[in-house]
Amino acid sequence: MKINLIVFCTITCALGAAALLQSCADNTPPPVQNSVADTVGVSTSGTMNYEGEIISVPSPIQIAMMIQKSSLPFKQNLINGLQNKGRYLNETSKSLNLGIYGADLAYVANYNLGQINIDYFDAIASISSELGILENLDKKLVTKLNSNLSNRDSILKLNSEFFRMADRYLKTNQRSQLSSYILIGGWVESVHLAADASIENAEFRLRLGEQKYTAPSILRLSEKLSDPAFDKVKGELIKLCEMFTALQSSYSYKQPINDQREKKTYLRSQSVVNIDEEQANAIREQIRVVRNLIIE
Repeated sequence: MKINLIVFCTITCALGAAALLQSCADNTPPPVQNSVADTVGVSTSGTMNYEGEIISVPSPIQIAMMIQKSSLPFKQNLINGLQNKGRYLNETSKSLNLGIYGADLAYVANYNLGQINIDYFDAIASISSELGILENLDKKLVTKLNSNLSNRDSILKLNSEFFRMADRYLKTNQRSQLSSYILIGGWVESVHLAADASIENAEFRLRLGEQKYTAPSILRLSEKLSDPAFDKVKGELIKLCEMFTALQSSYSYKQPINDQREKKTYLRSQSVVNIDEEQANAIREQIRVVRNLIIE
């Protein structure tokens, strides 16, 4: 199945990213307008509203950007094989794996892999079409992205706008559960990539531990989803979230800096999650269990 390259990028960035919590980005909190709230170690750049509850989740693109900055080598065995695409027969499985493939494409995009990129574009476009998403995105935004095809930063910057369109389409058509499954798939795959990187990179182990702050949102979201096709994944996903939330953290308060001229308050408090190698290994194994249930 061959579709215009930019359409593939559209779906990947939009649905693979799913939402925009930068828990895997810089620990330094951004300036907040007229606010004195503590940061709790997490910088929120976006959320989703599910049945009236605000839920924050991390973006796979943040993990991909960290991997790029760390100059980690490409590992093809880390990503979901394209041969698996034909296994996904129901909407739940397709949606979960659309999130998986979206995170994978954000990962492979760092390496200029030519045909591999195109093949993953194909898989994402195919699943999106089967779910009735591809044909319902605003073509004007596709054109806008097309004009920036050679600029990777511009493509990533536009991803959130595409996600909002896809998310709006699914919810408008009473299909909000699919949006949630896409989001969960993207989170699982991005945490899987971070977990592998954390074996040799201490910075990634810190980022892995910081999922302690995201896990309650994923847990609440999972508990709201009811589908026999999701039951096995749901049980193991809840175990993973509980392992993250059980991690201990230490909090250090620092006086916020008030910039009267700019009318901004800079929040400097920090919360550091403590995760030793034994805990990291147990979490890596549970991530493997959850991911295998999704992709196999």
